[in-house]
Amino acid sequence: MIRILLFTTLILLCGKTVTAQSYAAILISDSLKKNANAVLRDEVYTYIYQSPEKNITRHRKVITVLNKNGDEHAVFRVNYNKFISVESMRGVIYNEIGLPLRKIKASEISDNSGSAGYALFDDIRYKYFNPLISTYPYTVEYEYEIVSSGSYYFPDFLFFEGHNVSIEHSEFRVIVPRDYKLQWKQFNNCGDPAITTTDDQVTYEWKAAGIIAIDEEPYEENLIRQVQAIYTAPSAFSFGGYEGRMDSWNDYAKWINTLNAGRDILPENRQIEIRQLVADAQDDRTKIRILYKYLQQRTRYFNISLGIGGLQPADATTVDQVGYGDCKGLSNYMKALLKAVGINSYYTIVEAGGDFPEIITDFPKHQFNHAMLCIPLQKDTVWLECTSQVIPFGFLGDFTSDRQVLLIKESGGELVRTPAYPLEQNFQNTRARVLLSADGNGKADIKRTFGGLQFDDHIIVMHSNNEDQRDWLYDYIELPAFQLDSYNFRAEPDEKPLSFLSAAIGLSGYASSSGKRLFLPLNLVNRMDFVPSKVKERRTDIRRTYPYIDADTIEYVIPDGMDTEYLPDANEIKSPFGEYRSYTERIDNKIFYYRQVKMFKGTFPKELYNDFVKFYYDISVADKCQAILIKKET
Repeated sequence: MIRILLFTTLILLCGKTVTAQSYAAILISDSLKKNANAVLRDEVYTYIYQSPEKNITRHRKVITVLNKNGDEHAVFRVNYNKFISVESMRGVIYNEIGLPLRKIKASEISDNSGSAGYALFDDIRYKYFNPLISTYPYTVEYEYEIVSSGSYYFPDFLFFEGHNVSIEHSEFRVIVPRDYKLQWKQFNNCGDPAITTTDDQVTYEWKAAGIIAIDEEPYEENLIRQVQAIYTAPSAFSFGGYEGRMDSWNDYAKWINTLNAGRDILPENRQIEIRQLVADAQDDRTKIRILYKYLQQRTRYFNISLGIGGLQPADATTVDQVGYGDCKGLSNYMKALLKAVGINSYYTIVEAGGDFPEIITDFPKHQFNHAMLCIPLQKDTVWLECTSQVIPFGFLGDFTSDRQVLLIKESGGELVRTPAYPLEQNFQNTRARVLLSADGNGKADIKRTFGGLQFDDHIIVMHSNNEDQRDWLYDYIELPAFQLDSYNFRAEPDEKPLSFLSAAIGLSGYASSSGKRLFLPLNLVNRMDFVPSKVKERRTDIRRTYPYIDADTIEYVIPDGMDTEYLPDANEIKSPFGEYRSYTERIDNKIFYYRQVKMFKGTFPKELYNDFVKFYYDISVADKCQAILIKKET
């Protein structure tokens, strides 16, 4: 009531009421405040295509931050580089009742390098401002204009500011010359645009209002399947002096070919060297393996995003001389090595990432962030990740496997899918032997084998230094109290994605005692503690992208003077999401615990989410099973 009276008084006393009426937090509807940390009050994003060489972006948005969890949405950041100039920026901060506190000064906006730690050369920079306000709610208004050289990057627009952010009003506009063909695609009932035509231009406009905040959900689908969105793409475009078209994947690939033309030529002395290197190889696959090892030993990865270098590979001669390159330069270099010995290969672009992203295959545009190589053989296809010095020959891992990629061929482009790694290949096998003492302490020898994508999960630590490996193991081995006595990592030397870990550990108080009994946890080092959080009303289907299988055999040597009083029954859990089984047996003076878990890949109906949670919960309970040992009567 006090807040309402204060707001009414300010309206009556202040002649300038428009701002207060627009941005006062009290005017936000309850439905938009529900479950929200911030509310996007107003937004207009305008992209103006003026010519193949020039376009303008104007973006204005107003956000009310309701609590500290929404502070990240009040940050103002604008990226720029050689091809993008920031023409103007302004901002205003408002208080709870929508009155302006102050304008943002130019001196408060920092100018920063956008270089990643692994970037050797780039020209990426950004303007940045953080209001750092701790009194809630507050509102920020930002507006900027940028001018871009070239027209390769047409914007995508999501009516989505982030999880737990609602939207009061938002508009997206694209303005093009009247004779220009804009390509666009809408998602999730975003609808057709309102089109306004004048003598010389056409405006396409999409609007949205009253979008309520949504929570992030465990194992949710890709965002593009959840929110209203618009993808746009050019028909004719130009970038860095290279003209092209994007009417089809074939046209797009031809433009990439233009960028890469003549850049896969090695110096003559290097060509002679590598021909001698593979002279004794019996077949093309052997030659490829030899040259891939040559690439890994001679080159290093550095990100290079200088100028058009974000799209165009460094020429093979330069990479050969300096010994480093980014994904584009190293893939092109490997292509040149193969070309020198008469093996054809395809430069390949991909949207990489461990969450298995999917490109929109029926809408040609820039949807890629990585380059790799595809080599078609008579009976097989070899895929090469050219940025890693340690990845096995022909192995992709979860970074680029199981997704659509674009092969850049001389004739144009072809979308194909990279290999997937099925459940049986993504294994973790554990065998352990535990010498248990009557006081509950013990010594354990553990041997674990990783394969497929589970090998990929541990490839970095496999090649880390001893100190980092030791620190990692203390985090990785989930036991309350133990001493790492010794360990060893070893990788399969051939092309198989296979690695081995052995560790000797001392156990302190592993089995708890009560009188003459010992309570022995049977699952030594592979307990499932994670259970997905419950969701009141699941919005999205369940998406699990990573199939795997774990198998454990743990042998416990019973201490002298003790016997088994209780062994748990066998346990089996079956569901659409996976399978679990465990059982225990005693052989002579030993207890053997066996466990197997299979996790299936797939998209499952949202109506099964409670069953999904229960599946994980049941496994977590089963993994807590114990045997009971008792002292023998004397």
